[in-house]
Amino acid sequence: MSAVMQIVDTVAPMSKVQAAATITAVKSHLISARQLIEEFDARRGWQALGYSSLAQCLAVELGYSIAHGYRLVGRLRVEAAVQELHPGATVKEAWVRESGIADLPAQQQVQVYDKAQDLAAAERQTVETRHFVQAVQIVTRRADDLPYPVIAQMVASERVTAQRGQEMCVEVAKLPAQQQALVIQIISRHGLGIADPALIVPIADKLARDRSLVRQEVLAGRLNGKPLAQATMTDLEQANEEARLQHIADGIEQQQRKAIESGNIVVQPIIITVFKGDARRTLKALKQALGDTGVRKLFDEMMKE
Repeated sequence: MSAVMQIVDTVAPMSKVQAAATITAVKSHLISARQLIEEFDARRGWQALGYSSLAQCLAVELGYSIAHGYRLVGRLRVEAAVQELHPGATVKEAWVRESGIADLPAQQQVQVYDKAQDLAAAERQTVETRHFVQAVQIVTRRADDLPYPVIAQMVASERVTAQRGQEMCVEVAKLPAQQQALVIQIISRHGLGIADPALIVPIADKLARDRSLVRQEVLAGRLNGKPLAQATMTDLEQANEEARLQHIADGIEQQQRKAIESGNIVVQPIIITVFKGDARRTLKALKQALGDTGVRKLFDEMMKE
């Protein structure tokens, strides 16, 4: 319900005398016509004068066409809804006329206004009618049209925007059918792709590899230490690098274990980076270089000192 319509229930209706005086003031432009018309509508001044709607009243009293009267009413109501969150914002009649924004609920009108601003900013342009037309298409895109019910529900519940839901569906559709089922589960449970839909395909590849170290973290709902819903491609790159280093460390540890079991002590100089003031990162670097067995032996030697 628009801000104007909400006022109707709490503001006293105009008398016929008040309504006639308001129309006279609008005609004379004595004060802001827009503000007068808003009050005139909220207090049903048009009804006091015997009209069936504000648009009909404006058409007869001000010489507008009925169509123009409805457009003016629509613009005023959209502007009132937008100003609830953006005080002082203005909405041009052309934006309303060409986009159809006036036919939407007040909440979606605000979403369209915000999206039009974003679209124009992305182009480094001032807001134009075409931005409102595109914004209406984005905001009103039906969740039912999405091919995956889990993602459609995320859109319907406003967990993601319609545009983001569409982007996620495009990525899922790239996968073989056997991979889609598991990926959809991960999306449902952990929000894979919400922050970055481009993650969906490479993560599906990780899930298909039984021995992938990243796979274990993803199944637990995280990536590079972050909740999966917040993860991006940068996090995947960092996780891949960590997994690579861990794989190398595991290989070194396995070689050392075999050497010890065979009675051969392997001495190999290794350069590592330690982090003063960050014991956790230093320990991680030691484990990657020496393996768990090597680190335990190092600590044993330290305790002897």
